Amino acid sequence: MAAGDDRDALRRRALDVLHGGAWPAGSAAEHEARALLGELRQHREFELLARLSERLLRDHPGDAKTRRLHVQALIETGFATAAIDVARAGVQRLPESDPEWSELNGLIGRAYKQIAVDARDPGGRAGIDALRASVAAYAGPYERDPANTWHAINLVAVLGFCRRLEVQAPGGFDMSGLAREITASISARPAGTRNHWDAATLAEACLALGDYDGVERNLRVYLADARVSAFDVGSTLRQWSEVWGLEDASDDRARGFLSALRARLMQLPGAHLRLSPAQVTGQLAQPAPAGGQLEAILGRDGTMSYEWWKKGLERALSVAAIYAGIGQRIGTGFLVSAADFGYADHGASLLLTNYHVVNPEGAGGALRPDNAQVAFEAVDPKARHAVAGIVWSAPQHLHDAALVRLSTPAAGVPPVPLARNLPAPSPAGDSKVYIIGHPGGGELEFSFQDNALLDHEGIPGARPLTEGVCRIHYRTPTEKGSSGSPVFNARKWEGVALHHAGGELSRLNGQGGTYSANEGIALQSIIGAVTSARPTTT
Repeated sequence: MAAGDDRDALRRRALDVLHGGAWPAGSAAEHEARALLGELRQHREFELLARLSERLLRDHPGDAKTRRLHVQALIETGFATAAIDVARAGVQRLPESDPEWSELNGLIGRAYKQIAVDARDPGGRAGIDALRASVAAYAGPYERDPANTWHAINLVAVLGFCRRLEVQAPGGFDMSGLAREITASISARPAGTRNHWDAATLAEACLALGDYDGVERNLRVYLADARVSAFDVGSTLRQWSEVWGLEDASDDRARGFLSALRARLMQLPGAHLRLSPAQVTGQLAQPAPAGGQLEAILGRDGTMSYEWWKKGLERALSVAAIYAGIGQRIGTGFLVSAADFGYADHGASLLLTNYHVVNPEGAGGALRPDNAQVAFEAVDPKARHAVAGIVWSAPQHLHDAALVRLSTPAAGVPPVPLARNLPAPSPAGDSKVYIIGHPGGGELEFSFQDNALLDHEGIPGARPLTEGVCRIHYRTPTEKGSSGSPVFNARKWEGVALHHAGGELSRLNGQGGTYSANEGIALQSIIGAVTSARPTTT
């Protein structure tokens, strides 16, 4: 069974249990609910984890493990203050000798740390109070057991944050001394007993000490470990970017650590990354890390991995948010070469989006051209382009596409280069596609999670549902607002499809049944439809 099928089955099991009958103590339903908690966490299904753990806690408020998973789900879904209250209630019920006491205190520290990071002014009163509460939460488990390196390294990170803000941290802790203690503690363990988190912890301790050679040496061990997951690397990237502030570091080598982490993250299944327009342009403007540094961290292919990721950032420049007037983002589009679609006489470039996002009549709840505005936010977040007209469109049951002419040139925006052929689907899930769009009407997001290319109607012997329309199915997750996003191949970041739908879809090419998938329309089939619709000249 493919990874995506496993995920679908997991969701169905969780929903069946949630919507089923009562869960008497010791019943099969209760055992199934408990078994699901760990699986949901592993697959980052935090909303379902929160709902399932909530129901278990109503019957078993003293269950510390379930409470810990519930707290983590709350943090991951943006409810940090609620997570703190739930965790504190659990801590009060537990003796300090219980391992869950330390775990819950660590999650309290993490929640307060996130509150400080999210504060508009981390150096203001609310941010400082959150940092001090985070220090206190991490310090308790560390002082009880100095060999507890997970709490210790997070304590070091928060102390580093306090130092950056020139805030006096409580407790009189010495950040450098703690980092040296952590290094000595882990280094004393036999190499065969260490895991990838030990290497990550050593790398962070070296970062606190300014030992960049040590950072690179330990990052290489961490990122090369077969056990490392997107969740792991994403957590490290978030801590080093948000808490240590390496995004704004003046040292090129320090910023290079983040570049290496991002390059590795994007190679891992389940990865996702949301970037503001300023972050996209900022990262593109940064000089490339030295090749030696990338090789030191990522191995022989380090430079290639970074250049691949940088190419993805460049593609983000071509992606636009489509606004209803000047207010809400309601969809996505991307710039294409007018010549690629046979419309060179309409200028150098056009915008491609879905018919159900913008169409001439505003049919089906779409925007009319005179109500739509377009912004290429990674190039200039303030510039808005009005829609001058639609040069070609096809309704939702066909290509669900609209080629849009903008009223003003999109200066500095490159068109998306198009692939001549679709990648071959792989039953093993090895063939990948990627999406850049504005899910949920939010900032730019790179979708890498469960991004297997499942099937398409461009394979030999295909049986298209509609003549002239080539559909492509993939597992890349999308939300409302992603409609009109470009779908890219994995190797060169070339455009292969226009994303337009998702949900429980019928399988392609005469295969029976349905599956949870997303659907795009192959760009070459759109070009074919545009070309056939234009009158020929002699």
